[in-house]
Amino acid sequence: MSPHTEKKGITASILPRSNAEYWEEWHPRNEVLKVLKEDKQVE
Repeated sequence: MSPHTEKKGITASILPRSNAEYWEEWHPRNEVLKVLKEDKQVE
């Protein structure tokens, strides 16, 4: 993350690709994948 976004408290959110796989069991990215796949927002 760039210093500018850290100062402003901004977190980048880039959606995973449509062919994204789950990472380690504990990884927060997995929750994003789960929601996107359930809502069929991943193309």
